[in-house]
Amino acid sequence: MKQRISYTHLQKLDAQQQNKLRELWEPQEGEYMATGDHEEMIYFLNGVQKKKSLPLLSLGQMMACLSQTGDKFSVNFSENTWEVSLDGRTFLDVELCSALFEALIAKI
Repeated sequence: MKQRISYTHLQKLDAQQQNKLRELWEPQEGEYMATGDHEEMIYFLNGVQKKKSLPLLSLGQMMACLSQTGDKFSVNFSENTWEVSLDGRTFLDVELCSALFEALIAKI
């Protein structure tokens, strides 16, 4: 199971969605980010250029962002597929990470 999104996930975002994702992000040491097509761990916060980087959100971070919207969401697993339901919409994927990310970008 993937623990966080990758640069490939971020390629699905348009410029407006990227900016919204940056607004939601508070960089922390030990997290991962993408700068261009390069993925790296944040070792020192003063080295993070938030305007040029995007977060590689973990499962927990995506769930926290979804819960902050105030909308109810649910996560279920059956028949080798993860199902994330939010606002009457359902996002399905074999990877929980991808299903949560699809729900998150639908919100932003």
